Amino acid sequence: MKCWLEYQKYKYLTLENKDQLCHPDLSGKPGKPAFRLFLKAAKSPQSVTVKCKGKKVDISGSILVWGRTIESGSLDVKSYYSIHDVISTESVVADLVKWEDAEYKKLIDQYQLWSDQLFNGLLGDTHPGIEMTAGVCGGAACLAGTRIPVWILEQYRRSGASDAELLHSYPGLRAEDLVHAWAYVRSHRNEIERYIRENEAA
Repeated sequence: MKCWLEYQKYKYLTLENKDQLCHPDLSGKPGKPAFRLFLKAAKSPQSVTVKCKGKKVDISGSILVWGRTIESGSLDVKSYYSIHDVISTESVVADLVKWEDAEYKKLIDQYQLWSDQLFNGLLGDTHPGIEMTAGVCGGAACLAGTRIPVWILEQYRRSGASDAELLHSYPGLRAEDLVHAWAYVRSHRNEIERYIRENEAA
């Protein structure tokens, strides 16, 4: 098995065709020696000696793990390189989430929140009027200078509250603050959904 995770603009690179497996090195051959051995094992498993803890083990082929795949890309790679299967990390995580284990989902949600915040920062994904501070409201995005999380405002809005009603309920807010909040909601749907879901489950 070979796990190959590559990123493009801080997101999983999608496997679309077999040519993406060719990363020429100084020898002019695809990939590094270890990867060439992996491809050799895919075509001819018996020609490769594999040891685990010093003991020889029999193998029947190769499985490639990629960040994200599309069906045509997986089929192209399997057909050309005789790889037994192509698995995407994205689908593995999705399957794990479907198990609906509460503790696992909580852990994944936390890691996803951290990674979203990290990559948003690296990409310069800043939003005027929005702040995230460790230790304040669980690190959730809040209106600048307040302890009012954006997800709470969105939850009220989904319950039928109008902007005017929200401004009346929070006298310190301005219409401009809500504009910032709704812009953040649009670009961070998963994050907002996560907070609302956790609050409803509490």
